[in-house]
Amino acid sequence: MASKDIQQFADAATAVLRAMWDSNSPYREELEKRERKGGYLCVSLYDGNPLVITPVGQPDLTIGHELIRDCQMEARLLAIHESHTRSSKCPSHDRSFNGAAVRGESYIISFSWVHRELSEILCAMVLYALADTEREALADLLAGNDLASPHAVQFLVNALESAYKR
Repeated sequence: MASKDIQQFADAATAVLRAMWDSNSPYREELEKRERKGGYLCVSLYDGNPLVITPVGQPDLTIGHELIRDCQMEARLLAIHESHTRSSKCPSHDRSFNGAAVRGESYIISFSWVHRELSEILCAMVLYALADTEREALADLLAGNDLASPHAVQFLVNALESAYKR
């Protein structure tokens, strides 16, 4: 896969976040329960070292250092456990972190935000938006995520396909 421009990752994460906040989104109600309207996206290669960490949406700056630490730790954890596709499935996963990481074909995407399951979904959808995972792989990638119902994931797929004119 050709190298992605860093801005493409931030743009894809912003598109997913907007879709999640859409008035028709199945995630809107869950998001409204929380006060955070953004977080930090970390893009890493398979070694877990960040290529970039960037804010997405409106992260809570009072805990920004914690969110940045969490997205880095999630990526590193997934890099160590090479057979796993999600940090939440790693045996040594620290439940106190607010983020999640997902392994694509070329990158590890991690996001630290309001909710581990929502962070995981955002990461998977960024990989999908940037063609680093296939549509058919999303169900397997998000298996066991309680918030990743087929209807909800399809809503995001449709929003991204519209935004990216697929």
